[in-house]
Amino acid sequence: MKGLDKDQKLASIKKIISYAFLYISFMGIFYDFAYNAWICVKPIGLMLVTLRTFAFWLLYILINHLVIKRILKVNVLLIFESVLFLTLFNLFNCYSYLWNR
Repeated sequence: MKGLDKDQKLASIKKIISYAFLYISFMGIFYDFAYNAWICVKPIGLMLVTLRTFAFWLLYILINHLVIKRILKVNVLLIFESVLFLTLFNLFNCYSYLWNR
C-alpha cells in the first residue's frame, strides 16, 4: 500500500472489514443453527432454534443493507444473503429427513 493515498487505504480497509463481517457472520449463523438444531429437543426446541436463526438472519440483512451497502455493491450482499438462506433451508431439510426416517 505504498503508492496509495490515505483515502484509498481507508477504502481498502473498509472493504476488507466489510467482507470479513459478511463471511464471519455467515459462518456464525450457519454453525449456530447447525449445532443447536442437532442437539435440541424436537419439535418445540427445533421451532425455537429456527425462529432464533430467522431473527439472526433478518438482523444480518438489516445490518448489511443499512451499513455494508455503502461500502460494497448490493449484488454482493444479495448473493451472501441468498446463499445463507439456501444453506439453512437445505440443512433444515437434511436434518428433517434424518430425524423422520
